[in-house]
Amino acid sequence: MNQNKTKKSFLSRFFERYRFVVMTENTFEKKLSLKTSIINVLFFVVIVFVLSFLIFKFKINKVEKGLEIEKRQEVLNLVMKCDTLLYKVQSTQIYIDNIKRIFKEGGVELLNDSSFFKLDSSVNLGDQGFFKPSVEDSLLRVHVEEQEVGSLYNNEAVESKIPVFFNPLQGVVSDVYNEDIGHFGIDIVAKEGAKIKSIAEGVVVFGSWTSETGYVLVVQHANNFISFYKHNSLLLKKPGDYVRAGDEIAIIGSSGEYTTGTHLHFELWNSGKPCNPINYIMF
Repeated sequence: MNQNKTKKSFLSRFFERYRFVVMTENTFEKKLSLKTSIINVLFFVVIVFVLSFLIFKFKINKVEKGLEIEKRQEVLNLVMKCDTLLYKVQSTQIYIDNIKRIFKEGGVELLNDSSFFKLDSSVNLGDQGFFKPSVEDSLLRVHVEEQEVGSLYNNEAVESKIPVFFNPLQGVVSDVYNEDIGHFGIDIVAKEGAKIKSIAEGVVVFGSWTSETGYVLVVQHANNFISFYKHNSLLLKKPGDYVRAGDEIAIIGSSGEYTTGTHLHFELWNSGKPCNPINYIMF
């Protein structure tokens, strides 16, 4: 009986109301008075704890979700950049291989590995300007158009099988062709900013920077002729571009380690062998 009474007395303390008073220390002036019970205080503490836990959990989930989205976007951007760089590297390798074959095999065997162009679908290559007319299509166009009226070869040249080429640059010839010393072209000096022109219709198969000869442009023409334009300050055409005789393709410069000043170093090759440009062009 006494045990039940003690238990009831203990529980009643939780519901017993108390007055919480705040007073000044010196004057005992009442500043705040609040009636409450222990059960109310416990209930308030539980509510505050639950709300704090829910808010903390919500913020943690929001931060984790944001980080996950950010990481996914970074991964996607990296994949796109890797695919784009891979495409550029492989495309450049194709053109370099073509140039090497010019000297090794006496002609150009265009490579066409379709696996090079199987990139991730997330990469929008159309916006990057990659899908230009292929070198194969452009060379075919050169071959077909040369069969029509208005090609670059007049009747006399056709009969003698000696092609007629356009002068790439109006200027002064400062150094001539000399195979004995390895100078497989001629140097033409002209005013700064002069524009260099294609000697005949064809397709640009290489256009890039080299440490020795600076900005170099190479054009594949009909009948296994290849023209080289070196030491340029700026290239106006890109690999794969179709050009006609007289089209502006570069601007004269003095780029590269082997330059001796502002000039054009021009070379003409046929079937993998260097030719003296003076035998084909009136400078």
